[in-house]
Amino acid sequence: HAEIDMSTLHTSFSVVGLDVGYATGRPGRLWDVLQHECMSPVLVLDELDKARPDGSDEVVGFLFALLESVTARRFTDAAIGLAIDASKVNWIATCNDVRAIDAAIVSRFTVIEVPQPKAAEMPAVIASIHNDLLSTADWIEWFEQPLSTEVVSALAALSPRAVMRAIEDAYANAATAGRRVVIPADVSNSRSPHREHPIGFIHSNNSQETRT
Repeated sequence: HAEIDMSTLHTSFSVVGLDVGYATGRPGRLWDVLQHECMSPVLVLDELDKARPDGSDEVVGFLFALLESVTARRFTDAAIGLAIDASKVNWIATCNDVRAIDAAIVSRFTVIEVPQPKAAEMPAVIASIHNDLLSTADWIEWFEQPLSTEVVSALAALSPRAVMRAIEDAYANAATAGRRVVIPADVSNSRSPHREHPIGFIHSNNSQETRT
């Protein structure tokens, strides 16, 4: 599978390729994914709603053809120039505001709204985020583990998006105080502003199921 950060995408070239006649010409991410042995690769378009800052279709226009199985069977990467079957690609897109995406593109996805976690679910969310940090940050070994129930409760008052930053800040506050143990007071009292619930899409060109 491959993941593309749509918020940083300014043209579609990195996805569908750029003619090698240009100095920076090369095949796109879709071509690269299709070269693997998997017949149904997954391509994740992260933050699709942020892909069109100027309101044009230059960045997302390629999706109109690739999300339709008939036209996706004849996908041609601009750098390769050969038609290839991309109809078995499974497309997953995420966004914060579905209203910012062209309705014609949204209609090609199955829209799944993901609500904010409930209070009882937040400890599991925090544990998952904290475990990711434990596996990637060497400096965290200096601190005593695990986080106390009181610290987790303080973090649970934050939004999932704010938890990672709050955990890092809490460790920094503890270190500044010369402690190897994080206490509730180390957790920032700031609260993330209200925002729309994130929404995720799942689309599979080769799916025969129709949902209503």
